[in-house]
Amino acid sequence: MNAGVKAFFAEGGLKSTRKYEFGEADPLLECFALLRSAAGNRPAVLVIDNIEMIFQDEQRMGELASIITLLDDSRYASHNVKLLIVGVPSEIRNYLSRTNSSVANRVVEVSEISALTMEQVSQLVEKGFIDLLKVEFSGDTLQIWKQHIFNVTMGFAQPVQEYCEQLGYIAEDAGWKADPGQLSQADATWFKQGLNKASTVVAGWMNERETKAGRRNQVLYSLGKIPNRLFHANEVEKILREEFPENTADVTLAVGQILSELASGEEPIIKRSSKSADYEFRDARYAMALRVLLQKDLTKEKVLRANGLMSGE
Repeated sequence: MNAGVKAFFAEGGLKSTRKYEFGEADPLLECFALLRSAAGNRPAVLVIDNIEMIFQDEQRMGELASIITLLDDSRYASHNVKLLIVGVPSEIRNYLSRTNSSVANRVVEVSEISALTMEQVSQLVEKGFIDLLKVEFSGDTLQIWKQHIFNVTMGFAQPVQEYCEQLGYIAEDAGWKADPGQLSQADATWFKQGLNKASTVVAGWMNERETKAGRRNQVLYSLGKIPNRLFHANEVEKILREEFPENTADVTLAVGQILSELASGEEPIIKRSSKSADYEFRDARYAMALRVLLQKDLTKEKVLRANGLMSGE
């Protein structure tokens, strides 16, 4: 700064220098700059994964809404970085709309990643266990493994990988020789490591006391047989009658009412589809838990919990 001085001194000048510092840089802006630098001319995407970990935390979800809003700010938009939110809850857009109304029109929902087909799971099993691990299979063991892995995991890529990892450890302990009996060991290990929460919720929905038919348990078992993400009450009833023909013959089953119950409460395992009268699992892990956890007593047509697969057992 220059300032004229008319005091004791003759007309002269006073010069002073002051130093200013900018505030700490915005970490998000720095992140965007690094992403753009690393990506060059290619698309740059910031992925926020496992959103379900903060879904119940209003403060964190509020911060996420603020980040989404910032994408329109010229300082951030200049880096041309997209934000990809990945998680289990399908209500993310509705949640953000409730917490911040300006967020709704900034979020575009993409289709869910489809599960692997039976053929793709078969190829993965062959590649991993035969080509890479050199596991020895005899008779129909390979086909039994393929079908079981697909049934238990429903073809979801990450569960398939996690299950095969546990099965690989078991095969290694057996000298790289495969056996159908090893699948039950893999079920127990994989289930306890990844599905304890889901198993606890499923157990909470089972009939607390033994009834003549144990209808809700039978419906839960039937849900575990559903091959598709979306399903109707009629599909569940059809499976129910096929699996338990004796105590469902000429009986009104009220499957719709039971599904409505399973879609309510503090920890529902299914929900109504927003676009149809169908239902879908709130989390794919519930479907997996049903497949592994529940077993059918063929002689009594009742549903039992598999031994050693419950949380804490």
